[in-house]
Amino acid sequence: MLQVRSDLDAGHAVFSGADHATYCQAIANYQQVVEKSIKVTVAVLLELGINVVNVGSDHYPEKQIDALLLLKRAVRRDLLSHIHTIFSGHRLGEIRALCLLAPRLPPRRNTEYPFPDGEGGWTAPAAEGSFNVSEVYRFGSLADDLVPLVGRFVQAAQFSLKP
Repeated sequence: MLQVRSDLDAGHAVFSGADHATYCQAIANYQQVVEKSIKVTVAVLLELGINVVNVGSDHYPEKQIDALLLLKRAVRRDLLSHIHTIFSGHRLGEIRALCLLAPRLPPRRNTEYPFPDGEGGWTAPAAEGSFNVSEVYRFGSLADDLVPLVGRFVQAAQFSLKP
């Protein structure tokens, strides 16, 4: 969780509403928060001996999300409740929307690399108009909500590991 919190702090620190070039940087950090939060959730379950799915290295952990949502009897009811809270309907939609902004091939709108501008040219994520301030607030809010939820899940799971 230390790296998750560090990425969250970095996203908040880099963002300046007056500087459009910081929008992609902040959103990229928030995407890392979400991605690592999902992977922490999976890693904790693996540590508990619950084979869910590999943590993986993909920026868009769809397999991990699906596996977590399909858990039933292998996990204590309280941990399952935490997982379903983390991936509630609206939050899950926001997670998916944010993860779609991670770099992929073929190039499309993302937070790191130039992508087609829709007019036959290319643009950079830091270019004016690539992202807007409302997206930064939207995804920053998601990251702010997710970190304590995953933290509570980790604490509950760690309680299970104590001898």
